[in-house]
Amino acid sequence: MFIKHTLALACMICTTACSASSNPAKTQASTQDFTAPPQVQKIVKHYAETAKIPGVAVAYIKDGKTQWVSLYGEASEENPVKETTLFNVASLTKPVFSMLTLQLVEEGKLTLDESLSQYWVDPDVKSDPRHNELTARLVLSHQTGFPNWRRDKPLAFMFSPGERHEYSGEGFDYLRKAVEVNTDMTMPKLMTDYITKPLAMNNTYFGWQPDKDASIATRYDEAAQEIEHKPFYKDSYSAACCTLTTINDYSKFIAWVGQGAGLSDELLSDVQTLQSQHDNPVEYYGLGWRLIKLPETTYLMHDGREPGVRAFATVAPETGEGLVILTNSSNGELLYRPLIESTLSVQNDYLAQTDKDAWVYLTSVPKEVQPRMIQFIAKSPSFVSKALYAANEAVFTQSGLQDKNSSTLKKKAENQIDNYVLGMVDGKYDGQTFINIMSALSQSLDDTVLLKHDLNEVVTVDGWVALLKQTTEASKVK
Repeated sequence: MFIKHTLALACMICTTACSASSNPAKTQASTQDFTAPPQVQKIVKHYAETAKIPGVAVAYIKDGKTQWVSLYGEASEENPVKETTLFNVASLTKPVFSMLTLQLVEEGKLTLDESLSQYWVDPDVKSDPRHNELTARLVLSHQTGFPNWRRDKPLAFMFSPGERHEYSGEGFDYLRKAVEVNTDMTMPKLMTDYITKPLAMNNTYFGWQPDKDASIATRYDEAAQEIEHKPFYKDSYSAACCTLTTINDYSKFIAWVGQGAGLSDELLSDVQTLQSQHDNPVEYYGLGWRLIKLPETTYLMHDGREPGVRAFATVAPETGEGLVILTNSSNGELLYRPLIESTLSVQNDYLAQTDKDAWVYLTSVPKEVQPRMIQFIAKSPSFVSKALYAANEAVFTQSGLQDKNSSTLKKKAENQIDNYVLGMVDGKYDGQTFINIMSALSQSLDDTVLLKHDLNEVVTVDGWVALLKQTTEASKVK
């Protein structure tokens, strides 16, 4: 149970002819030959240095075209990040596989709601009749009932398909096997025919490529220490992870999605529609993407995380605006917020909505799990930042205040959060500060600390700002 909720938090807080496809990906124009705006370069440099992020690559997409690429730092010792640097993008594989699946749906080779059992049944669940309920729609919206990974245990249902959300890499690989049987083609071959060749993604690889080792970014932990170099599972590829790509290639993919990915209006609408088959969802998935629902449009979002890997991508199919961030650091997530603020046209609404969604999730976690969840979050500057910003948005939104003084206080609180989180990276503060803050936002229930959803019942905006200041000042590491 605890592992389930910490994983979900991490996800809150990727030479054959294309004649096999009647609706292949449309080749996007090459990256524009100009660099990022000065303010973006300044932000990347500042956070890369203060948050100990060795290497960063960023791409901004507008009107379905890559506008600029920013590169900073080291891919490995004495090797700078280049446009040809290969980043492990972890779960940013899932959006690519999702769009591949939807191309097959568009062609009529697969439907979203047919049982996958006619193509593939994992031997571990063959005796469980619920395997007949599995569909592509349930897989792409993380409602299979499977855990993220089976690891050394047999695959088993944690709940019935469609009953709730549970982020699952196993689900994606289950669908991959069904698709491969259906088409009699391997996933890499399908990717070549439908996506990477049409989009000229010539430096994207599914599975480890030993001959590319020198081009692969070295991974670094939260203290900027090198993580031992290990290839993916030998000779394997996955629909859920294990992809190597460059900033130019992945930005081509995001630009293509920003153009509609060649999908019909109906199917593209499905991608952007909440797919929950249960009441009161606390996680918001469309088909293959987390949804950021804004007043005027919907952004698709996904991230990728492994030790020493943080990757992020978002795009709005309606407007064609998108952002890609690739890093080789466990602290890389600390760059997401400032880069969203400095690039996306809807930055304030986007961040406010993601913060609100995170608070809904945090306060939905069962009371018996919350204390351990808070302890887990306290170990990571990135997770602490996500949780504190979620609380911050809840405090100010629920207060109902929208005057100039409230805006000033909110900005002050944001600065205090940033100072504390970057202080954690430097060792100036420890995670106990975060635990103390969360305790102040909790109610006691049967001797268990439980975060309150309605924070206006426990703290005012002035009290919140004072709480941030007092707890951080009182808990400096001596």
